[in-house]
Amino acid sequence: MANFNFITIPELRQGLESDYKELQACLKAEAWKAVQVLAGSIVEAILIDALSGTGVNQVTLESMDLAPLIEMAKEKGMLDGEAVDLSTVIRKYRNLIHPGRVKRLEKSVDHSGAVIAAELVEVISTQVARKKQQTYGYTAEQLFERLRGGSSALPLVNILLRDAPKAEVERFLIKVLPAAYFDGLSNSEVTSEQVRHLLTCYRRIFDATHNDVKTKVMKHMYEVFRHDPEGTVLVYEDNFFKGADLAYLCESERRFIKAHFLPRVTGDTLGERLANLSGIGPYLEPDEAGDLVLTLVLAATGDDEDLAKRARNRLLSEYSKMTTENRNFVRDCADGLNATEILEKLKEREARIKPPTEKEAA
Repeated sequence: MANFNFITIPELRQGLESDYKELQACLKAEAWKAVQVLAGSIVEAILIDALSGTGVNQVTLESMDLAPLIEMAKEKGMLDGEAVDLSTVIRKYRNLIHPGRVKRLEKSVDHSGAVIAAELVEVISTQVARKKQQTYGYTAEQLFERLRGGSSALPLVNILLRDAPKAEVERFLIKVLPAAYFDGLSNSEVTSEQVRHLLTCYRRIFDATHNDVKTKVMKHMYEVFRHDPEGTVLVYEDNFFKGADLAYLCESERRFIKAHFLPRVTGDTLGERLANLSGIGPYLEPDEAGDLVLTLVLAATGDDEDLAKRARNRLLSEYSKMTTENRNFVRDCADGLNATEILEKLKEREARIKPPTEKEAA
């Protein structure tokens, strides 16, 4: 089955996927002429898209007939001789829908020609995809297909990113993976393990990509928080957001997201939100730190041993990243609640924190 995940324009890819499904239906219905027309149209679109990045004028490309497109693709090394030879079955596919009688009658269509035309779509899409990956790198869809299979691909993240343009990584994080995640939530055939794996893929790719891509992704998330329905915002906040990601937003954007997120961190929900809190320490204002620190200290001294351990670890981790004012507040809070053990741990951390240099302080 042909795969069009090497097409970088989403609308074109969706159109080709639709045409390909229709081609398969026409094969089953023995609609040979329709198979030829669809196959020719698909191949033409694939070649125009592939040749668009080779320095050829776009207007010229879109005005060319299929035969010269095939020859140009051969010259550029996108198609081998066998594919070019097979292409003779569809070179004049446009004549099948030409209004003139002579044009329509000069090319007959039969079962064998239609089958070859359908196979040609598979051959050309495979060859173009291989060549495009060598010159362009992974598209967002190809990156997704490579990672979605399971955790065995995760160690390859850094290598895969080197072979993917920034624009495709950005599209992967903003469009492709979130769309798959939302689809998985509503698809009974997708297991919870597969859905969790998507989140792991998101975080691995986000953490490994360039800072300018992270900035664009977080600007998009901010727009989600500002304009999308609350249900969508909650899914993003619970699954795609971590406190450390605030580094890629300006102060007003950070404030907006914190104003939505922090009130949801309570004693009852802390266990679900601890991972999201990771890295938030440097971005807490004194008034924001108050309720959060109290929640963490109370949980760290509570009866739930597992939650207490996790809350204590999170508190100590974020403490080291906080401002001096907030660290003083955390110690006062622990002292006021008679959390002696935690207070001692905090003092040990404080002793290891290096004071800022004059340049950093300025």
